[in-house]
Amino acid sequence: MAQYNEECNKLRQQLLDCVLQSRCYRIENKTPRECINRGGNMPEECKSHHIDLVYCRTPHLKKTVEEKHRNLNETFINR
Repeated sequence: MAQYNEECNKLRQQLLDCVLQSRCYRIENKTPRECINRGGNMPEECKSHHIDLVYCRTPHLKKTVEEKHRNLNETFINR
């Protein structure tokens, strides 16, 4: 469990570092939380860090998404 938390903390720090370098934070003077929670307007360069962190915190979600993609691919292949 400690390794899980360590990995998530690394991803969290990467996201924070990205946000602190973003236009949202540096020029628009928003808080890091505001930059992350702006909905579809999250800085593009930070989106992958955010997705990785979400999957780290909820590993079952990644498995569910991967399973849905696999099932969808199988559906189209079998047609």
